[in-house]
Amino acid sequence: MNQPQLESIANNILAEYQLNPVRVELCTTKRRLGVNYPTRRLIKISSYILGHPQVEDTIRHEVAHQIAYDKHGHGVGHDYRWKALARTLGASPTACASSSDLPTPPTRWNFTCESGCTFGYYRKPTAILSRGARCKKHHLQVRQTV
Repeated sequence: MNQPQLESIANNILAEYQLNPVRVELCTTKRRLGVNYPTRRLIKISSYILGHPQVEDTIRHEVAHQIAYDKHGHGVGHDYRWKALARTLGASPTACASSSDLPTPPTRWNFTCESGCTFGYYRKPTAILSRGARCKKHHLQVRQTV
């Protein structure tokens, strides 16, 4: 699926609700699948999930946010009104998708604690590198791995 197809899906759904269209853009976010900017009528979808079945659920999820904003204004978030809309549109009514089966690029900055926990960052974690840090789970010192 590509950007014009995603925009077509989004705007066909909005047309059913007699609402103005949105723009759909691709972005390079790695930890967020999609985001809606309701006042700008803009939905951004991560380019990393384009070939994945999750992309259609994500566009429906973000369209549900746009419809909820158009109907109820700010402050809807993932509340009961948004969940009802998401279900109606065929989207999973959850705030976050399970990322275990989604394609994600490898992290550049990787760390391991003394118990073997591993975690990574896409951006340089200056606080960890300058003063050291501890694992959030075990509270043990972490070291950088390659």
